[in-house]
Amino acid sequence: MSFFMFLVFAYAAGLLTLINPCVLPILPIVLAASLQTSRHGPLALATGMSLSFVILGMFVTVFGRSFGIDEESVADAGAVLMVGFGLVLLVPQFSSKFATVTAGLSARADARIDGIDHQGLSGQVLGGMLLGAVGVSGAPSGTTDEACAQSGIDKVLDDLEMAM
Repeated sequence: MSFFMFLVFAYAAGLLTLINPCVLPILPIVLAASLQTSRHGPLALATGMSLSFVILGMFVTVFGRSFGIDEESVADAGAVLMVGFGLVLLVPQFSSKFATVTAGLSARADARIDGIDHQGLSGQVLGGMLLGAVGVSGAPSGTTDEACAQSGIDKVLDDLEMAM
């Protein structure tokens, strides 16, 4: 298979991850918001998400293996980060220290984000890339697909019950 075809299939696989059971329930809301930008907004958003999936997936696969990083170590690192951020949110002293340490980074990021045209298609692509990065980090493995799907179904059913 040629490298170009590999990229085409990798891009298509990234696009197909949009129908992940954990992403699917929020997808209509995100797509409706992107439609307010332009009729091409959902396409720009999907492009950003799929590019993010492909780039991060290829990065982890290609460079991760060369550094001895496997799927389990990435999952373990993600779990450690989730526990750490949970502690930052739960313990006020950790929260204030974290805010102090990251204040400079936060200010620079805010300034750069403010410089982006949020209403244009480039803003939708960037938003899709950010959503895709979050989606990649939470993409279920084969052992958790069923639980993830059931959780999404339960949430939709709960929302429907509250609406009635």
